[in-house]
Formats: sequence, C-alpha cells, structure tokens
Amino acid sequence: MWSIGPLEATDAGVRLSLLVTLKCNAIIASLFSLTAGLTLSESAMALQKLGLPPKLVMLLLFTGRYIESFSQEYKRLRDAARLRGFAPKTTLFTYRVYATLMGQLFVRAFDRAERTGEAMRLRGFDGVNLRCLEWAGTSDARQNLALISFAVLEIAILASLMILRPF
Repeated sequence: MWSIGPLEATDAGVRLSLLVTLKCNAIIASLFSLTAGLTLSESAMALQKLGLPPKLVMLLLFTGRYIESFSQEYKRLRDAARLRGFAPKTTLFTYRVYATLMGQLFVRAFDRAERTGEAMRLRGFDGVNLRCLEWAGTSDARQNLALISFAVLEIAILASLMILRPF
C-alpha cells in the first residue's frame, strides 16, 4: 500500500489495526454502559469484591471524590484573582500569582483532608469497611441518557465489527 522509511503498511495490516481499534472501542463502550448507573461508592465496593487491594480501592475512591472539590476550589481562587484585576501574561508577576494560587490550593486541600480524616475516624472508619462511606446516589436524566447512548454506541460498534470481520 505505502511505506515510510523502513515501515510498510499493507491492506491486511490496516484492516487488522482497524479491527483491533473497533474491538477496543467496543470494550470501552460496553464498560461505560455497564458502569454508567453506578455511584462511586458502588464502583469501589465492586472493585473490592473483585479482589483489588483495599488500599488501592480507597485511593481510587478518594481520588474520584476529591477531583471535583479541588476543581471547584481552583475555580474559586481563579475567579477571586480575576476579580482583583489579574490578567495572565508571560511575566514574572503572573508566575508568582499562579504559584501563590497553587500554594493556597494545596494548603486548603491539606486542611480539608485533615478535617475529612478526623470526621471519618469519628464515624468509625477503619480503612477497610466501605459501607460507612456510602451516600445516597440518585439517578438523574443525564445518567439514563448516557446509559442509553453508550448501549446504542456499543450495538453500532459490534454491528460494524461483524461487517468488517476479515474473511
């Protein structure tokens, strides 16, 4: 078909790479469609029951929970800087403002982690039991739409795999 230096692309190779790509996308789409309705706590409990180490499950659980809160905190600090007249440029002052912003973010994250850790210990968290970390999750229209769209996407990908299957 064509070549670039020592690499050659053939019809069979391109077809095989497309097939592998479509299969990977089908697997990811099916994973999304199966886990779209799960809350973060339910996903963590499922991972623990599948045999993942409890410390890894806790790390994934807390990472997932605090990404959103750190994002909101960063937006709050960024908006406060903009309200004070800060406009980012490529100057030393801009770098100093961003360094201060990151420092404040880390200090606030540390304080939040200390308060959260103390609250968890007071509620009887032992580092293994996930039941005390559950919260009531509600299923909204966006989750249902995501579940349906991933299921339709999965069906479309699987149908295209059947059509493109090498003979």
